[in-house]
Amino acid sequence: MFRRLTGTDRWCLHADCITAIGNTIVVKPADRLPDRGIVGQTASEPSAIEIERSGFVPRRHQAALRSAKVQANGRGGTGAVRTDEQRRHKRAMPSRTIRTKLGFERMAFNDALLHVSSYPDPTPVAAVEQAVDFSAALGARISALTFKVEIPLASNIVADMLLDIPGMIAAARRRSVAHAQNLIGAFESMATKRGLTHQQIIVSCTTVQLPDIVTERARMHDVTMVPIGKHADLQQQIAKCVILGSGRPTIVFPETPKKQQFFSLDVVGVAWDFSRPAARAVADALPLLQRAKTVRVVTITQKKAPDTRSSGGELAEHLACHGIEAVLEEEDAAGRTIGQALEEYATAHDLDLLVMGAYGHSRLRDFILGGATKTIVANPPLPVFLSH
Repeated sequence: MFRRLTGTDRWCLHADCITAIGNTIVVKPADRLPDRGIVGQTASEPSAIEIERSGFVPRRHQAALRSAKVQANGRGGTGAVRTDEQRRHKRAMPSRTIRTKLGFERMAFNDALLHVSSYPDPTPVAAVEQAVDFSAALGARISALTFKVEIPLASNIVADMLLDIPGMIAAARRRSVAHAQNLIGAFESMATKRGLTHQQIIVSCTTVQLPDIVTERARMHDVTMVPIGKHADLQQQIAKCVILGSGRPTIVFPETPKKQQFFSLDVVGVAWDFSRPAARAVADALPLLQRAKTVRVVTITQKKAPDTRSSGGELAEHLACHGIEAVLEEEDAAGRTIGQALEEYATAHDLDLLVMGAYGHSRLRDFILGGATKTIVANPPLPVFLSH
């Protein structure tokens, strides 16, 4: 049984509830609470805990745990034959088991989505390669989503006679199809070469439907990547929709990479202003921060100090709990906008990735971004990880 002592922060285990199943030590809760002033689990808490690290067990109960572990090892390890009773126990609670791993438990981005544009201009192959590099760095599956754009035919007799509108629309459709097929072919070749699990998705729709379709797909992936060109208004609209509507983190990055080498996570920056979006971004980006060699947390200061009672040191302590050592810095805006200050900071410190919270709200079909977020999304200077 796993119980917490009233009024303290210590945990205790009752030896009579420690059993061994195969090579796993299982600590089961008792049916009733003992009369020792111990607070029990609520109905929503897990009913079994597989202990893989004895350091969490108080010293007075470690002997019982070691004895159970020896008993488990004596049964033949992972290939041990379980009794009928043990099999029934295994089937009874498969989804209510929590594994505690040694060291810092690392989450992961296992499933990435990449949106590539086929209309009006195709996404450059270099941008597709950046996304594949990112997925390879994480060991994630990557899905490429592109579109055969359907353009509604607006009939006008005079215009049709003078400009051949139907012919222009048919040509635009053919270009979209050709761009989609070429991009998917390039993507498949790159992903196969890097040994990545991948899939290709081609959808036929109008440009009006694009943002909603990408956003819906993004909700079923760990992270969505959207390359942004200098004059790619449609891509910017899609990025806004995904950032504010998907509920998942989004990475926007320039179509033309500023660095020519493979994507890396050597230096990752975090834009920190003590806000909810910033906190959400840090939480979502933990798997990336844990992989980074250097993490730089920067707060852009202006004439007015941030409205908070906390300090950057508290964020550093929180990151340290996840095995992340961070460098804390303040950067004076000096008359610049927040977005401009972040861009120049990223360039000055040669960041590989910038993590920041996304400000904004959605109103009906309008997606409105805050000032700094709008600046970054319109022209990302580097890959930027955004959470809302």
